[in-house]
Order: sequence, then C-alpha cells, then structure tokens
Amino acid sequence: MMKYHATLSFPVALFACYAPEARTDERVAVAVSKTRDQCTIEIAAADPTSLRATLTTLTKLLGVYEKIGMIA
Repeated sequence: MMKYHATLSFPVALFACYAPEARTDERVAVAVSKTRDQCTIEIAAADPTSLRATLTTLTKLLGVYEKIGMIA
C-alpha cells in the first residue's frame, strides 16, 4: 500500500526528459503526464525513504536541465 504521495509540475518542454522516469515497483510508483503547457509527475511511495529518494532524483535532474539551458 502506498501511504505517501507527491505531485510535481514542470514546464512541458521537460516531458521527454522525465518520461523515462515513470515506473512502478513494490515501494514506489511514478506516473508522468503532460497537458498543453505543463508536465506533471505523480509519486506514490510506501515509505518516506522511497518518497525522499524519488524526489531527490527528480529535483537533481531539474537542476541539470536548468544549468544546460532547457528551462529559464
């Protein structure tokens, strides 16, 4: 059972970068979707450690994309 949840929104230009992050296993589920103007990532985790690890991975990627100029 997934007890912890988080939703993140990013510019739609990052959808292709984040789409490979979608996965489901026994500890965490990550769903990536997009609308016309934004990319949304929904995270469900069984424990706080899994949630934190997933959030850390996704926000580190965001920092890389910002440094290379994919987002302003």
